[in-house]
Amino acid sequence: MGEQFTVRERRLEITFREHGAEACTRVQVAAGAGAGRRDQLPVHPLVTMVFRQLRAFRGHEPNQTAAWEVVMGTAKQDGATDVDEEPTMDMNLEVVVMPVADVDRALRFYQGLGWRLDADYEAGPEFRIVQLTPPGSGCSIHFGRGVTPAAAGSAQGMYLVVQDLDQTRARLISQGVEVSEIFHRVYDTGAQEQVDGPDPNGLSYGSYATFSDPDGNGWLLQEVRVRQPGR
Repeated sequence: MGEQFTVRERRLEITFREHGAEACTRVQVAAGAGAGRRDQLPVHPLVTMVFRQLRAFRGHEPNQTAAWEVVMGTAKQDGATDVDEEPTMDMNLEVVVMPVADVDRALRFYQGLGWRLDADYEAGPEFRIVQLTPPGSGCSIHFGRGVTPAAAGSAQGMYLVVQDLDQTRARLISQGVEVSEIFHRVYDTGAQEQVDGPDPNGLSYGSYATFSDPDGNGWLLQEVRVRQPGR
C-alpha cells in the first residue's frame, strides 16, 4: 500500500493506494472548532498514522477544543496515474460597470473624489469607455456610451470599504457630495433594520453611510478597521 500526503490550507489529504488496484481511497482530515469527535472516526487500518500526520500538520496534540473529521471516499485510478484535484483558478473582480446618462458629468464627479483616471477611449459617436479606480482599490469602474444597456442610475448597493468612516464622510462632504448620516444594522426581528448612529460596539463591518453619483448610482461606505481572518 502506498500513500500520498497533500496539505490544502487547513485540511490534510491522505491518499491510500492498494498496489495493483484500480481504486484508491482518499482520506480528508479537517480540524476546526468544536468538541472532540475522535471516537466517531471510521475504522481504518492506518487511522493511527492519519492522526500522527495530522498532529505534525497542526503542530500540537488533539484536544477537547478541536473537532476531527475523517471523510472516506473512493476515486477511480487509471493505471499508475496519481489522483489529484484540479488547482483553484484565481478570479479577480476587475471592473464594475456604471450606467450613466452624461459621461463627462460622471467623469468630473469621480475625478473630483480623487479616483484615478485609467482610460478614456472614444471610437466614435456610438462608443466611448472610461475607466477610473478608487484610491487603494483593486477593482475599477467603467462607464461611457454603448457600454451597457442598463438604465442610468440603476447600479445600487456597491460597497466602498474605508478605514475611518467619520473621516471619509467629512472629506466627501467637503468635496460637495451629499452623504447620509452614519447608521448601523440590526437583525432582532429576523429582518434587516437600519438604525441611526455607528455600530454601538464599534465593530468592524458594522457602520455605514451612503452617497450617490449625479445619475443616482448608489454607493455604500462600510467601515472596516480590522478584517476578519482570510479576508
